[in-house]
Amino acid sequence: FRRIVFIIGGVLPDTAWFKTLLERPLNPDRLYCDTEVAAVIESKKSLKLFPSTQYGRSKGDLGLIFDREIEIESLEVDNQGRIAIPSGADIDKAESWLLERLIKKSDSFIARHFHRRISLAISRHLVSTPISPNLWTIFSVGIGLSSAPYFLSSRAVDQFTGAILFLIHAIIDGCDGELARLRFQESGIGMKLDLWGDNLVHAAVFFCIGIGWWIGDQGKWPLFVTAIAIAGVLWTAWLVYRKSVLWARNGTPSFSSVVRTRSSRISKIMDALGNRDFIYLVLLLSVFGKVYWILPLTAVGSPIFALVLLYLGRREEEE
Repeated sequence: FRRIVFIIGGVLPDTAWFKTLLERPLNPDRLYCDTEVAAVIESKKSLKLFPSTQYGRSKGDLGLIFDREIEIESLEVDNQGRIAIPSGADIDKAESWLLERLIKKSDSFIARHFHRRISLAISRHLVSTPISPNLWTIFSVGIGLSSAPYFLSSRAVDQFTGAILFLIHAIIDGCDGELARLRFQESGIGMKLDLWGDNLVHAAVFFCIGIGWWIGDQGKWPLFVTAIAIAGVLWTAWLVYRKSVLWARNGTPSFSSVVRTRSSRISKIMDALGNRDFIYLVLLLSVFGKVYWILPLTAVGSPIFALVLLYLGRREEEE
């Protein structure tokens, strides 16, 4: 079968709306219409299309005439997933609308009202440059890794410098996904690079915090706590990676978790705990030169977090 999508001029789609037209199961040889702005048909037969104004009751109507009789059905999609741009004066409004659609529902309050405002402003300028999403991921990871050595020091000024770089990494890290969705360049390689790049930064930061703590304490137990913290972080990353690869093979959108549903209370709690707002705790502790306090919390929390994700993932598979 071959699928053909028709969209009238002056309509700007977001990724989710466009993917609905491309991927939703359809009966063959039927024309499915999204009101009067888009239509999609799937057929093995050759189709000849003749643009027509015969049905042009208004400027926005989608008038299509085929070389044979085609049954027409309505296509239920999110009408908020596209915007009409009738004139050049509305381009700025359309651009702002498209950028706002990049905000994820799972974003925390801080991410939505602080991180995204900065990352979207950067992405607005990056989208017209040759910089690819994967190249930006590598740049972001470089910023994050550059923060790690500062945590080897027990001096508050050094730890604070590292925390600022760590925060910058967390903010600009959102630009790669925004660029990918803006340009329809989402890919499995990009997902893997982003996932493991972020966790490489986290592991490097925790490792350097632990080494700095060990140097100042002269005991072995800081190394033990650090090892547990890093193992918990990497375990969680592995669980998410395995599920993301599986969903990609099945054509299912990936999430930053091992569950697709967000209906249960525990899933929502895990989403909230899985964000990177802990970086602000790192920033606060660094002011007092006590950034190593984050490691016991991570050593306890990350394995528990991984176990709960594993439980949720298995429960979802059984359902």
